[in-house]
Amino acid sequence: MGYLVTNLSKDFKDKLALHDVSFSIKDGEIISILGKNGAGKTTLIKILTGLLNKTSGDVFYNDINLIYLKSSYYKSIGVVLEGDRNTYWYLSGLENILYFGRLHKMNDSEIHGRAEKLLKHFSLYDDRKKKVSHYSRGMKQKLSIIIGLINNPKVLFLDEPTLGLDVWSKNSLIELIQSYVVSHNITVIMTSHQLDIVESLAKRVILLDEGKIMYDGDIQKLIGNEDSIYEIVFYGDISLVKKIGRGLRLISQKKEEEANCVRVEADIETILNFSQTLIQEGCKIEGINKVKRSLEQVILNNWGVAEHDILHKS
Repeated sequence: MGYLVTNLSKDFKDKLALHDVSFSIKDGEIISILGKNGAGKTTLIKILTGLLNKTSGDVFYNDINLIYLKSSYYKSIGVVLEGDRNTYWYLSGLENILYFGRLHKMNDSEIHGRAEKLLKHFSLYDDRKKKVSHYSRGMKQKLSIIIGLINNPKVLFLDEPTLGLDVWSKNSLIELIQSYVVSHNITVIMTSHQLDIVESLAKRVILLDEGKIMYDGDIQKLIGNEDSIYEIVFYGDISLVKKIGRGLRLISQKKEEEANCVRVEADIETILNFSQTLIQEGCKIEGINKVKRSLEQVILNNWGVAEHDILHKS
């Protein structure tokens, strides 16, 4: 059960936003949809949430076509918009929750029961009667997520859930989302430009580019399929990196006192050959360390890098 998207396309007057997109999402899965601006991710999210009609193709939820679900479907999903747009600042946190709970046709006793548990889980219970205008950015984000969960949804859509938060608030919110999602077996479909957040929350990623799927699969598998990044510290002529670095992609270079510190990307055989050549050229190697690859680096590679970043392409 879950989502099945088949041959989905969406045309606007002057642009093909989605082209023949197909994928499935299992219940309880946490998935991130990524792409550059204009890649089609917002269009895809709007279609999945029922806010936008498709041009062709089908979207099934629990084996039923979305076009037949209507109001029953909206009771099954929660949506958290970027920038706490689903809260009213002149109301208190609890008043916001009551308002949105009533929109879901929930009675007040049911809302209060759910709200108490969620407010305590997200550490907002003591501030529930404060006006949202007095909340910090992190508190507003937490409240938005509580509102998205108040109807006990089976699917939660998160749009930039940690945008603008400091590192402590961001990490705390990630842990709270993770614990709640796992304990309640909720499907999460998220978008974010903060790829460290994507790595922390999602196990699977769909990369969109110009309305087509570039990659659909496990994040760690995507990262592991790429060449590795190494940091090489050596004494000698820094210009040798470009002269003899066949097959290397230079990521960065800097001077640390008398030593050169360069980060390059290549397979281990290329790194070893490069190191041996450096020694033959009279350089002294201080150390070679493998650097953990990030999702951001992999995506940048998939979308292409500047030609001058490639050394002696063979």
